[in-house]
Amino acid sequence: MTTSNELEEIVEIRNPDIDAEAIMRQIRENIRQRRVTAEAQGVNYEAFVEGLYAAQVTARFDHSLYYDLRRMSVGYDKIGVGLSLTESKTPLIAPLIQRIRGGLHHLVIYYVNMLAGQQARFNEYVVRALTGLVKSLEAGPTPDEVAALRAEVTRLQERVAALEAKQERPAS
Repeated sequence: MTTSNELEEIVEIRNPDIDAEAIMRQIRENIRQRRVTAEAQGVNYEAFVEGLYAAQVTARFDHSLYYDLRRMSVGYDKIGVGLSLTESKTPLIAPLIQRIRGGLHHLVIYYVNMLAGQQARFNEYVVRALTGLVKSLEAGPTPDEVAALRAEVTRLQERVAALEAKQERPAS
C-alpha cells in the first residue's frame, strides 16, 4: 500500500494556484469512503482496486476462476533471476573468488533470464487463451438455458412423433 509520503514524492505540483494538500486530502477521503462502502458490501477493497474482483452478480463461473485469471494476467511476466552471491570466507583470496563467482553468476543469469523471457511469452499466450476461452463461454448459454432447450427439444420430438403416428393411422 502506498503511503502519503510516497504519494508526495510521486506527485509534484508546482502551480501556486493549486492547493496540492487539499487535493491530497480529498483523494484520501474518497479512498476512505470507497473502502467503507466496499466493506459494507462485503467486497475486499484491496482486491477490487487491484482488479482482482469480479461482481458475483455478473460472474457466470466461480469467483476463484476470475480471481486466478486476473492474478495470472497481472503476473505472467514477473519472472527472472537476479544476482545473489554469498560472501567467500577464504581469507586472502576472497576478492578474487568473489569476482570469478560474480562473473559466472552473471553468465548463468543471462541464460536463465533468456529462458525466463521465453517462459513469460508462453505465459502471456496461455493467459490470453484462457481469458478468451472464459469470455467465449460466458457469451454462450448458461447451463440452465441449455437444460431448458434440451427439455423443449424433447417435448417437440415427442409432439412430432405423436403427429406422425396420428398421420399414419388410417382415417376411420
